[in-house]
Amino acid sequence: KLNDKWTVILPDGKVLKDVKFSGRENLRKKYNLKTYDKIVLKTDLIADEAGYALLGAGADWWWDCNVNGKVAYARIRAIPGGNNNGAFRKTDWVFRAPVKKGSNELELAVTMGEQGMVAFGTFSNKDKNLEIGKAFYEQRETFAKLYPDPLSDEDTALKRGIIFRKCFKF
Repeated sequence: KLNDKWTVILPDGKVLKDVKFSGRENLRKKYNLKTYDKIVLKTDLIADEAGYALLGAGADWWWDCNVNGKVAYARIRAIPGGNNNGAFRKTDWVFRAPVKKGSNELELAVTMGEQGMVAFGTFSNKDKNLEIGKAFYEQRETFAKLYPDPLSDEDTALKRGIIFRKCFKF
């Protein structure tokens, strides 16, 4: 179960404590964010026992979820299709995260897209059929190895006569 109070770290470094969210939020509107702004949301995930928690996220556009300092899953910029569903629900990407018994630190970092919607939550074991396939876990791991550094806005900007500078390595 997730703690219902979050710590929010805004792009300018300002930290907001004890923020409550509904199941789905427009962070762009709520915090006056722009495209490519990065916002970090932190809370505690309480586990009854050690094992795995089933988490779900949908965000506009790129995001990563860390549990206890380790990546549980991410839709990083190098992976095509940051979020393939424009509804932005917690059922968009359902994944497992290793947890210890008791309190686990959860961090969701989102780079804003055009809409800035974010949804996040937990699922019970009865909903395990919603979990993403093994291929998606492997895709994330493969892209993370191939592209360890996220592309900068400068690298992905379309400029006349310039091919994306970091997309190809020789």
